[in-house]
Amino acid sequence: MTAGLIAVLLAVAPAPTYLVERIVTRQEGVHRVSVFGDGVLVVADTPAGGTPTVRRRTLNQVELAVIRGVVAECYETLLDGRYRLEEPAGEGVEVRLAPPGREPMRAVVGLFSVRPLPIARLEQALDELEATLAEGPAVRGDFSTWQPRVGERLELVDGRVVTVLELLAGDEGVVVNLQVGDGPACVYMFLEELRGRVVRRVAR
Repeated sequence: MTAGLIAVLLAVAPAPTYLVERIVTRQEGVHRVSVFGDGVLVVADTPAGGTPTVRRRTLNQVELAVIRGVVAECYETLLDGRYRLEEPAGEGVEVRLAPPGREPMRAVVGLFSVRPLPIARLEQALDELEATLAEGPAVRGDFSTWQPRVGERLELVDGRVVTVLELLAGDEGVVVNLQVGDGPACVYMFLEELRGRVVRRVAR
């Protein structure tokens, strides 16, 4: 990652009401996506010198749990010190993170710069939530008693498509090894948690 593409700053301020915000600033205006601690999603578009247009809805418990997890992962990754505190000038994307019980953090990247993985992951999750304002929440199948099969492809509530690689017996239940997309990244998830995150099966 090229140094200076991202600024990460811990803010000293009263605890905000939002969980995460993304603010995209362009010459033509500002686009803001916010998820608040009570699960309300708000998207506001403010043209330069104009009046904002605001859309909102309340996330379901699964959606809120997923975005809380993504925010927590992003926050921890950005704390590891790999990114220089040098804020880019001009058009840009500002991400504000406020996991419960943690100091608020803001991260800034240039509008057209390559995103660090945690920022890219967070933006993808926010994009998926924003899309539901136009399309309505994804219609989910009933996976409460579903048993995964190796090779099965699934779409999760955060928009990722995963493939079941293996099932592992753990002390606290079955753990599912999942390949993310078509790349080398894998995640492990307890079956009960996975059942709550699956939207639908995906054909190959």
